[in-house]
Amino acid sequence: MGHGQSHRHPEEDSRVVNTKYGQILGRRFTFDKRQKPEPPEPWENVRETKKFAPRSIQKDMFIIEKTLGGYSQSEDCLYLNVFAPVWSPQSSTGFAVLVFIHGGGFVSDSTVKYGDVGICEHLCTKEVIVVTVQYRVGYLGFFSTGDEHCYGNFALWDQTLALKWIQDNISFFNGDPTNVTVMGQSAGGASVDLLSICPHSRG
Repeated sequence: MGHGQSHRHPEEDSRVVNTKYGQILGRRFTFDKRQKPEPPEPWENVRETKKFAPRSIQKDMFIIEKTLGGYSQSEDCLYLNVFAPVWSPQSSTGFAVLVFIHGGGFVSDSTVKYGDVGICEHLCTKEVIVVTVQYRVGYLGFFSTGDEHCYGNFALWDQTLALKWIQDNISFFNGDPTNVTVMGQSAGGASVDLLSICPHSRG
């Protein structure tokens, strides 16, 4: 769906430091400031999307690691999962769309925990498309310096971009972009409340 990771850039003009025992030369790194998510770049070949993407970097907690420990963590975590019923290319009626935002107290969790088989068995068979949204959590999602260098709430911008992607693309899965319901669990439910009053997520 998009990306929002920082990058380290080694610089050549590293500083020589005089210590009590002699001079040392290190390597300087600069860091891009935290930023809003960006739309994905177009690709040419068929992209295989049969596995869940890595979850957002997060603090290890026993209950989370017990269920998600087998899935890696990465800053490259801004993906969503689309579970759609089988449809005919000639079909003229779009499916209703249910968007689910996971919980985790804004500091943990992932779309992985909410599975695929159950969604397909209980919702896709009822002609409902389900989209589960992944977003940055914890420090990466909410840290702010209170100024233009890192203004925070990136997790909500991640979710907003996901909703825009759904509006722009769900019709290709035979979904109806005018019939979208957004829901969430715990922190995901709170996110839905915030998105409902945010002008950036309307439209």
